[in-house]
Amino acid sequence: MSRLVNAAAYDPGAFRAFLATVMCLALPQDVLTRPDITGTLERIGDKTPPPFPGPDRQHLLQLLSSSVSGRPASGSSMN
Repeated sequence: MSRLVNAAAYDPGAFRAFLATVMCLALPQDVLTRPDITGTLERIGDKTPPPFPGPDRQHLLQLLSSSVSGRPASGSSMN
């Protein structure tokens, strides 16, 4: 199932299959045996998913702590 989650970041068919399992429209074992999904999983393999957009946790905490103190964080462009 973790390979399907990773593949969902790259392939729209894998994303739809993942959503079908999450929304209880199909059982995971049924989705993982579909020929198009098994082919996609073989093609993508264990490729690392792309990073999430936006700041990581540490940077977000830094931004929040600086906004509470009333001064802009270093590197931010608040005019």
